[in-house]
Amino acid sequence: MTNLRNPTTPAQRNAVLEAVVAALGGTVTRRPDTDSWTDWLAFKLPEPALGLWMHYHDERKGDYLHVSVDWPSEGQHGAIVTGRDAEYGASNPDMNVSATKPAAQIAREIQRRLIPEAARLYAKAQAMIDSRQSYAAKVAANMQALAAAAGGVANKNSYNDEYTVRNLPDGIYLKHVNEDEVRLEITLSVGAACAIIRDRAKTKAAA
Repeated sequence: MTNLRNPTTPAQRNAVLEAVVAALGGTVTRRPDTDSWTDWLAFKLPEPALGLWMHYHDERKGDYLHVSVDWPSEGQHGAIVTGRDAEYGASNPDMNVSATKPAAQIAREIQRRLIPEAARLYAKAQAMIDSRQSYAAKVAANMQALAAAAGGVANKNSYNDEYTVRNLPDGIYLKHVNEDEVRLEITLSVGAACAIIRDRAKTKAAA
């Protein structure tokens, strides 16, 4: 086996990591850049659906692998959502395991010591992301509808994926849009405002 304190070759270290991933039935998804000083792999498990990191421990004496969760993110510009974010009071699980053990034994320890809690929190983190993305999609649809109604344009900010509506009629300002409602600020004459209020009052009374 290999050790960052007494390294052999990157190929040999990677072979150890990949053997553990194979024993877990996972698929490697990311590797370090060529200039990276350490050896790590990110990989996914098909069942349970879960992403993990694994690398040689650089601060612990001896041959140890450190395994942690590769938490899901909200998209290109979104933040990573961890188990601690998804469940109040939770701790993000991780573990160390001796790299001198056979790959199959290391895999069994990961399955026993890490995966049950990691999979539970990973699922909650993914559900939180799915809920946020569903909300964002509804808001985006509402912004598009408001823009179309006004003959304006809904622009998506490439930095944060948020929408703004441009070229609204004079005196109309969007203050807030959520999945169900919109708040407008409208500047108009007192007479026009009274007409709108009377019309809303009649509609309410008829209902």
